[in-house]
Amino acid sequence: MKKLVLAGAAAIALASCGGTKKIAETPEPPLFQSFQDSVAYYMGVSIAENIKKDKATYENYFDKKVFLTGFQEALKDSAQISEKEGRQVMTRYSRELMELQEKLKEERIAAQKAFLEENASKEGVITTESGLQYEIITAGTGASPEASDRVEVHYEGTLTDGTVFDSSYERGESITFGVGQVIAGWTEVLQLMKEGAKYRAYIPADLAYGDRDIGEIPPGSTLIFDIELINVK
Repeated sequence: MKKLVLAGAAAIALASCGGTKKIAETPEPPLFQSFQDSVAYYMGVSIAENIKKDKATYENYFDKKVFLTGFQEALKDSAQISEKEGRQVMTRYSRELMELQEKLKEERIAAQKAFLEENASKEGVITTESGLQYEIITAGTGASPEASDRVEVHYEGTLTDGTVFDSSYERGESITFGVGQVIAGWTEVLQLMKEGAKYRAYIPADLAYGDRDIGEIPPGSTLIFDIELINVK
């Protein structure tokens, strides 16, 4: 034990006296050394972003190691799949992808239906004839808008898993628009509100974006909005 203590003390003494030298780290050169480097980098970014847009492809078909191998070998003219074989591969891929997307669509529809059915039974949730669901957080006391009016609102939109896809609160700025110029679920719920009200609306896909893929909003999504009606114009 004494030897260990002495050895440790000696090391500290040497370090304090400059007896040990720190190895200088060689700085890595900057990634972008020219405009051409920026172009090359962003070409890579664009390819990756396009692949990621299709979640079914990215999660079920995309192996980064295999992709990079194909990319690098193609640049060296040594690809292991010919153009003819590639067409056959992509034909099968297109067929499988369509089947997979249909399966995922059916799963999403079932999940959204189950969510709305369960949500409808919760205390305070009101379901309209169209299938819109809402609950009143603050009732409000002012005027109610008509479809031809313009309104000023604050809002936050989330998916049923809690993902926030849009928020005027985060931007720190309210928004003004025509009541009849937005998705059907918004048009309906706004006309149920009064100035000063805050509602939470649960909007089924057929009153929102249907089967369209809207950025962070997958096809067939039920949307949840906290809406604060500030002003009817």
